[in-house]
Amino acid sequence: MSTSNTYYLNGPTLATATAVFSDSNLTVCAPDGFYSDNTISREQVNCVLLPAQTCPSCASPCDSPINADGDQGFYKASFQSGTDTGAMLIYFSPRGIPDGIKASLGTYSTSETTSQTHGYAAASSMNNFVYLGNPSLDCGIGTTLDAGGFTNLNEFVYQGGNVNDYVGTGQTVNIQGSSADVVLLGGYSQPTNMATLVVPKTSNVDEILIVDVVGPCSGTAFDLQINCPAPLLPTPISTVGEECGTDQFPNTVYVAPNSNGTAGDPALNEFAFADENGAQKYSPGQYTINPASGKKFITIDGNGVITNFVNC
Repeated sequence: MSTSNTYYLNGPTLATATAVFSDSNLTVCAPDGFYSDNTISREQVNCVLLPAQTCPSCASPCDSPINADGDQGFYKASFQSGTDTGAMLIYFSPRGIPDGIKASLGTYSTSETTSQTHGYAAASSMNNFVYLGNPSLDCGIGTTLDAGGFTNLNEFVYQGGNVNDYVGTGQTVNIQGSSADVVLLGGYSQPTNMATLVVPKTSNVDEILIVDVVGPCSGTAFDLQINCPAPLLPTPISTVGEECGTDQFPNTVYVAPNSNGTAGDPALNEFAFADENGAQKYSPGQYTINPASGKKFITIDGNGVITNFVNC
């Protein structure tokens, strides 16, 4: 059985440290054994940390809701993805005060989002955080990122008990990026206008989904809903350029519903994919789709988002 205690690292995080110590002066090595930050675990042998391992038993189950509030900081949460395949839909609301978000599963990382009201918003790089929220509550995020980023942000790790159960690790984190990662389009609300991130899960291995949130401003608050992997539902779609008069739907599109959406019934500002796992975005163009609710003429843009939506 694992136990909690206070230990000290000779590096900024467990992933980068080479040893664990029992005292703040780093003179007394911690006992041999496994040490975890709730995301990875590492075994220490003779005051040397062995290579990191993912820690499935430390991760929270998917389908977990989080309603968090706190101070400026770096908030890390890890979730079990299970053995099913499909798309993992992450719904995120920074409420008003801007927050950054990024999700990763194995080698895949994304900071692309869309939402019912605001549409597509993404960072300049998949490895950066995308910052969402109300522009009137910006605390100079872009300026700080362009000047080198945020330094010594207190790290908090989600423990998976209560919905607001982030616990400080005593470590600090530095976050880099650029002003191009800041896309402040307005407020987001739960459940009607949350940002959607899609993480494809194509293997039956129970990999750990990591969802990191940066609260760059004081008094941050955010909501998260982590959905377990499930195949996206298919919708018949025409070949490119076919308008409402067509009755030919030889292809299939798989659309990820937004937080207020209905699976299998595509809507404006939702991600469209060529596969049920959400791994390949659908080719851009104008199409007619034929869901059970009736034909619609749509436009899919280069980001894989439905940007025009007209009932036939």
